[in-house]
Amino acid sequence: MFALEFARSLNARRAPAFAPLAIPPSLEELVRDRVAAFDQEIRRLLAVVAAVERLSLSLLQAVEPEAEAALDAAVDAGALVVGDDGIVGVTHPLLASAAYGGLLPSERRALHVRLAAASSDLEERARHLALASGEPDAGVARLLDEAAVRACARGAPDTAAELAQEAVRVTPAADSSEREERELALATYLFKAGRHADARAQLDTFLASGVAGPRRARAAMLCCDVDHDPKVIAPKLEEALEHVFDDRLIRAYVLLRMSTQELGQHEVPLGCEAGREEQGASERPAREAARIAEEIDDPALLAMALSVVAWSAAADGRPERSLMERALALAEAHGTLPGWPTPRMVMAVDYSLWNGDLQRARELLEVELDVIVREGREYDRVRVLTALAELEWHAGRWERAERHVSDLDELASYGDQTAEAFAMMARGRLAAARGDVDHARRLLAEASGRSEARHMPLVSARWALASLELSLEQPARAYEILAGIGSVSPHITFHLERLHALTDTVEALVGLGDLDRAEQGLMGLEALSRENHLWAVPATLRCRALLLLARGNGKAAVDAAQEAADGFGATGFPLDQGRARLVAGEALRRLGERRRAADKLEAAKAIFTDLGAAIWAAHAGKELRRASPRPRRDGELTNAERRVAALVASGKTNREVASQLFTTITTVEAHLTRIYRKLDLRSRTELARRVADGTVSLAEE
Repeated sequence: MFALEFARSLNARRAPAFAPLAIPPSLEELVRDRVAAFDQEIRRLLAVVAAVERLSLSLLQAVEPEAEAALDAAVDAGALVVGDDGIVGVTHPLLASAAYGGLLPSERRALHVRLAAASSDLEERARHLALASGEPDAGVARLLDEAAVRACARGAPDTAAELAQEAVRVTPAADSSEREERELALATYLFKAGRHADARAQLDTFLASGVAGPRRARAAMLCCDVDHDPKVIAPKLEEALEHVFDDRLIRAYVLLRMSTQELGQHEVPLGCEAGREEQGASERPAREAARIAEEIDDPALLAMALSVVAWSAAADGRPERSLMERALALAEAHGTLPGWPTPRMVMAVDYSLWNGDLQRARELLEVELDVIVREGREYDRVRVLTALAELEWHAGRWERAERHVSDLDELASYGDQTAEAFAMMARGRLAAARGDVDHARRLLAEASGRSEARHMPLVSARWALASLELSLEQPARAYEILAGIGSVSPHITFHLERLHALTDTVEALVGLGDLDRAEQGLMGLEALSRENHLWAVPATLRCRALLLLARGNGKAAVDAAQEAADGFGATGFPLDQGRARLVAGEALRRLGERRRAADKLEAAKAIFTDLGAAIWAAHAGKELRRASPRPRRDGELTNAERRVAALVASGKTNREVASQLFTTITTVEAHLTRIYRKLDLRSRTELARRVADGTVSLAEE
């Protein structure tokens, strides 16, 4: 009841956010008599405790020189306690609030003046001076500015926002320029604290005031960070560019933001030349920003500009590693500017992770996460944690990936909707890999819906859902999901999963018997493979093995699949390695080399089992049973005949059965002849009826 009454009182509260809570009238009578029974000296001590977050004995003595005797009396009276660490506390917070509320306004201000003079901490001193200021004060406003910067730097943007709000309040009316700067700083702190609605409201008020010039440009850019809607961002960036005037530093920032926004709206499909003009529209402003950074001799800005140039070039299929290395070296020497992307993230995600160099990507991302935590840039943690979760998923370290997802969940619990979407996507991907089908579908569908509502479509969620359908031997569903992925922005995909989507598209098309289109889809991967892309080389070989097997060239399929498995093993992609071995085992089985097939399939099953990939482990087990069939009595169907019978009973034509089983129509017809003879049947209709009523079982041995 006490808590509810305090909460209700906050709605009507007009005091600074960091001021001690006042006793609401509904509770005042409960404690008034108790506090009134204490001596005046004890009530003064209670008021000091209410005014200070952690009151040390030394601070108490500095504020109240005669406090020692009163403190003993307060402890004896059950009003105060002194901890082993020397911190003075109250036996019940209502007592302190009531004592503070009983002071006259002039007495409160005088108390905070004394506390400010005795405080060694900048933020505490600024807070007390703000509470002591009944009128505007330029000096106090400047101190609050400094304290807000300090609070944000230590990772407390919420506190920074409270201090900035007070700085705006105590700014003299004549200091209009300083007020504008503080109002913009307040919006920035609110955004960094994840309070996007408050930041948007503050920016709307700020822009409506008619401010012009570089400050308006900065506010317009901040609007782009707060709102992910491209329809809002594009005009805001144009507005920002119009108001930079002769401020070259702000111009460079606007150009970089335009570059990253342009890059997010266009994608060049792998193996395709279309769209290069749009990609150039992203790279040109980034190069101009880099030129400005060199002219004004700002190495930290130059590092960011070069990383955006390299990011754009990588998305265009022209990676400039030397440029990226220079950006990274500049960032290491001169620090990283706040904003996105940082050189370390571009090198980690768009170069190392994209290329399949998991160890290098992991090293860079872990350093980036440490820096972000140390600097309190909570708003940047989402991207790094998502990339780490993806990386560890690829590496088969799924428990570690889950820990990163839990950190995303924590950020989501504070209201970060982007973190919530990414966490759902990553957790859905893990559930899909582990065979938790219903849970995976629900999470991935919800992640896609939430991200698209925020104008941040997640390729990762769509690819994971398609991959799940493929593992369930539903190539048509998988292809339907995968067909539209090429139109989604690359910087949301974390790139490597875009290649995964391409390989799964090839596999789905092979499963559908559309080998010509599968061949076309493989062209982009082969182009990367010729550039020695660490992941694309074995991925191309696995896809090639699937095509060779579908075309009846089992021996070449075995060689390609085995080389793919070795490549994935060397680069540290265990799930991909297991899938390549599965293809090799299936090819050997079809060649009649059952012993060698069993060895490959056992190895694949061991990988899947160790990972916890239940569906793929079941696939490997099924192939093992096919490779080592039990002796049969005359009249029993073989596993091959059972598969044909099941497909025919489901209503498929001989041509469709041949396509799905990667065999010929003649072979299907031969199987049907034996099936009819063994089961004493005359037609497909009779077969379907017998299967439906349960008199014929087609479960494999």
